[in-house]
Amino acid sequence: MKIDIAKNVLGKPISRVDGILKVTGQARYAAEQQFDEKPLIGWLVSSDTAIGEITKLSTDKAESAEGVHAVLTYKNAGPLKPFSKPASESRFTQSRAVLNEPHIRHFGAPVALVIADTLEQARYAASLVEYTIDAGTPDLLLSPDQATTVPDSLDGGFEADVESGNSDHDKNAVSVDADYTTPSQISAAMEPHATIANFDGDKLTVYTSVQIIASAVEALAVTFELDAENIEVKSPFVGGGFGSKFGLHYDAVLACLGARYLKRPVKVVLSRRQVFYNSPHRGNSFQSMQLSCNREGLLGDITHHSAMPRAKGYEFAEATGAGARVTYRAEHIKSTHRVKDADIPLIDSTRSPGDAIGSLAFESAIDELALKAGIDPLTFRIKNLPQVHPVSGKRFTTHRLGDCLQEGAQKFGWQHKAAPKKGKVIGHGVASAMRMNVLVPSAASISIDSAGKLVVRSDMTDIGTGSYTILAQIAAGVFHTQVDNVDVQLGDSSLPTSCGSGGSFGAASTGSALMKACELLKQSLKKAL
Repeated sequence: MKIDIAKNVLGKPISRVDGILKVTGQARYAAEQQFDEKPLIGWLVSSDTAIGEITKLSTDKAESAEGVHAVLTYKNAGPLKPFSKPASESRFTQSRAVLNEPHIRHFGAPVALVIADTLEQARYAASLVEYTIDAGTPDLLLSPDQATTVPDSLDGGFEADVESGNSDHDKNAVSVDADYTTPSQISAAMEPHATIANFDGDKLTVYTSVQIIASAVEALAVTFELDAENIEVKSPFVGGGFGSKFGLHYDAVLACLGARYLKRPVKVVLSRRQVFYNSPHRGNSFQSMQLSCNREGLLGDITHHSAMPRAKGYEFAEATGAGARVTYRAEHIKSTHRVKDADIPLIDSTRSPGDAIGSLAFESAIDELALKAGIDPLTFRIKNLPQVHPVSGKRFTTHRLGDCLQEGAQKFGWQHKAAPKKGKVIGHGVASAMRMNVLVPSAASISIDSAGKLVVRSDMTDIGTGSYTILAQIAAGVFHTQVDNVDVQLGDSSLPTSCGSGGSFGAASTGSALMKACELLKQSLKKAL
């Protein structure tokens, strides 16, 4: 292979290597994949009750409708490991069972799956399913005092409660006591959750829209009590995820149930309405903030208390107060989290979980304190930047927030204007946000053929963030070749196991693995020469 230093593309803007496939419609997403046999179409019958027990269920009319092959309910869907079991598994690898019991866990939960030749036939037949649910009163989080449970841990591995420093200081300091609330939120990625599944003897093949391939295999193995070696999951292109596709959901399990029952490929695609209650979302939050500073603007107290719901049977709690623990130094920092188990759809990672809504509340309170202290909010923040981690005392590898704030102010032409005593003005403000950054175990391989063509392989997914291009650039950069000389193969469980996409760890982790693989290949080539 000819080496050309001028062709190094690392760090340079280039066109997406999968761009042509996407704009010409050649990139096939989960619902567009094909087996040798045309898949049948499944449509959910969704519960109109938040919680309860199914007491009556009639599918005769639906089963006799044109084009219908089966109507699956808890009566005939077949055995599954109970939902969220075993407890020893992670939330991404526990059972995702559905249609395995008459109990309804939340509004919109599947009551039945109608499988027919066409979408229109399945959707019409679904309207013929008759059911009655003995409804109960759902547990919901309606006020912060209802959240009394201390979660074992928070998303990202953070502790639920943290406190450092001494609260015994200037009691005459300027202070702010503020409460903030945020509503439930949902990612609603452009591509809805979708799956096509097929059983070929003991082997299960699943095309699904998922961010992490390896845990999807494990979840199916646990849910259906199969050997993981007999399961293949493929997700070559994902139309957005924002955390809602970290794990598998109803579409995947229902498609597999249908394929197991009929011995034919079955496709299940959630409608946009179904996505809103049959996929993960962010719960509503109550955040209480108490801040204080002295007359010079140095922070004394930072207290951030968060109360949020948690879906019953699903261990996930957002680190809403993580930003308050690390952004600014203070004499006393206290961050606490409480949850209430609620009868709601799954709560899981949603677009910067914890940090998004936590930073919103925390930075708003910082602004209020700066205003009350009569200090420019930009100056206030820079005054309180930490030299070491405010809670642990550990040194930062790097800390460039001050540079970011100052450069942003310079480019934006920042000029603080005091708020009027009455009324509202349209102006501009300042805020920062913090997000954890981690590297997690990941794997990738690279090979080269006699013509110098490089092939990169990993089960890493591309959720629209450019994984194909990033990995192609890394390989091309190491070997000083053109990007179009690199073939990147992703999204298949038969490939080396990566960390998947999400949490801002995907490209860095899998890219690091690929870099090591490239270095090893270069060493082998040098030895061969």
